[in-house]
Amino acid sequence: MEKSELRIKMYRKVWSLMEIARQMVRLRRIKLLFGLIAAVVILANYYQQELTAKRVGLTILEVDDPILHQVAAKVDYPEPSDREAIKLIKTYLEKKPLGLAVAAPQVGLSRQFFVIKDGAHVYALFNPRIVNHSQTVEWLPEKCLSIPFTVKGVIPRYTEVTVTGLNEDFQPVTIEAAGLQARIIQHEIDHLQGITILERVVPQQPELLKPLE
Repeated sequence: MEKSELRIKMYRKVWSLMEIARQMVRLRRIKLLFGLIAAVVILANYYQQELTAKRVGLTILEVDDPILHQVAAKVDYPEPSDREAIKLIKTYLEKKPLGLAVAAPQVGLSRQFFVIKDGAHVYALFNPRIVNHSQTVEWLPEKCLSIPFTVKGVIPRYTEVTVTGLNEDFQPVTIEAAGLQARIIQHEIDHLQGITILERVVPQQPELLKPLE
């Protein structure tokens, strides 16, 4: 979809939402109005995400695409298409302040790797595997570039993980991650297993915590 088409698509949606907003003001439906304002913000963020991806030559697949629901293939050695995808994803993450990581299936490659941003450092990890994790689990909301709407609820993640894999030189590496980075890595590894946050989300944190599967 070209830039002009994206703008037209967004303007039509925003205009429709504004018409609904006018009706809400007349009816004094203030709570619904605030919800609508949030929807407009989400739509604007989604448009910006799409535009940024197009500028660098990427297409981020949406959640209904079958590739996002299948286990990605193990990488025996990086192919040229893998290298090119990594290059484009890095550019995308550098241009998108709120973008934190992208898994290969999200850009149409059913391959076991993702690219992640850790501060100023952006790197790729092939064939990642969680080999150890904390006993502590944290339940928090998450967003996903492949899901253009807010997912209500919380997703359980280990607060600390030890991950093994192969770096861009295809050399073995071990990564110790905690907090947000641990959550992002688990989110991306889920993508490589054909799992999205829609399969993980629950309405609220259970009173009795269960081990993650």
